Amino acid sequence: KFGLIINQTETKQNTALKDVEYKISIKDELENELVDQTKTYKTGEDGNLLEDIVGIIITDAEKTYTITITEQNVPEGYKTNGTITFEVQSKLCSDEVTFELVSGEKTVENAKAVQITSNMIAIDIENTLKNDLSYTIHYKDKDTGNNIHEDRVVPNKTYGEVFEENALDIRGYEKESPTVLNVEVKEGTNEYTFYYTKKTHYDYIIHYR
Repeated sequence: KFGLIINQTETKQNTALKDVEYKISIKDELENELVDQTKTYKTGEDGNLLEDIVGIIITDAEKTYTITITEQNVPEGYKTNGTITFEVQSKLCSDEVTFELVSGEKTVENAKAVQITSNMIAIDIENTLKNDLSYTIHYKDKDTGNNIHEDRVVPNKTYGEVFEENALDIRGYEKESPTVLNVEVKEGTNEYTFYYTKKTHYDYIIHYR
């Protein structure tokens, strides 16, 4: 019997990662699909997952089998690892069929085969948070909706990070509340706006000489 284990870790403890799906396909040399199934695995309290994904009885020796694992349904904020493909070859040893890794193509970063025994292969998959996100701060006239200052664009931020932004002092305008915003980086457009009203009166001093 051949078994497959996925050992999943994440760079940040987050219970949102509990429902990652893996589509598993195992084919023989003639492209016959021996296994085609999708499994969902839940993360434990420690944030790690270790599950026996699939077991299959293989009695033929000296044959090559292709294993394809595709990560699906990855929660928001995490990078998708994509597809990993490995080949294993069945061997006859002491009247038992065993397996060894023929080749492993690491098609995506953070995914690799970490261990193979006579009848088991373990694959390490690390789920990392997206770190190429950005947010934009707008400065607008409350009455007209027009921009009164160049936008502030902050790139290369990691999902879930929180930043404090303060309204700028803009000549000829008064700040509207709130003047401080907590910006939480999410997927998609992260846009925040400070509003201002145009000054209608000015203080001035007259000097007499």
